[in-house]
Amino acid sequence: MKILSPRVPCCPRRPQRGLTMVEVLITLAVGGVMFSMAGPAFTEMIARQRMKSAATDIYIALAKARSEALRLNANVTLQAVNASQWDQGWYIADPDASVSKKLLEHGATSRIAITGSNVTYRPSGRITGSTAPSFSISSTAATTKMCVNVDLSGRPYQKSVASNSSC
Repeated sequence: MKILSPRVPCCPRRPQRGLTMVEVLITLAVGGVMFSMAGPAFTEMIARQRMKSAATDIYIALAKARSEALRLNANVTLQAVNASQWDQGWYIADPDASVSKKLLEHGATSRIAITGSNVTYRPSGRITGSTAPSFSISSTAATTKMCVNVDLSGRPYQKSVASNSSC
């Protein structure tokens, strides 16, 4: 007598893993819509960071110029590389006329506009002239701008203001 055994399949079925093509396409479409909504806000954030970085660099250059004027006991000037085109870069020249080196040099900035004038510090650390200089750093992609002002005692400070306000 022959005993029949139940049939056992050769390969047990496993549950399928992964995503279907429709699920992947829907996820990509939703991600694309969310990214396109975040794009403009990201552009403004980048512009604000560029302005803050340039304002900080000018602030540091002003503080260095003041420090060097005190250290060298001489007039020290922070000036633009090209006459009043601060976005092309700026530098502090060594006040010793026999030396043609720069105490500090900053390269051009990208996608921002900087307006300002040369600032000369006296050996006392105060600025020359009777009007306090200021720098305006702006971008067309941002709703605010940065201002770097120097008071008559020579101390620089920076602040953020609305694009249509004056520094």
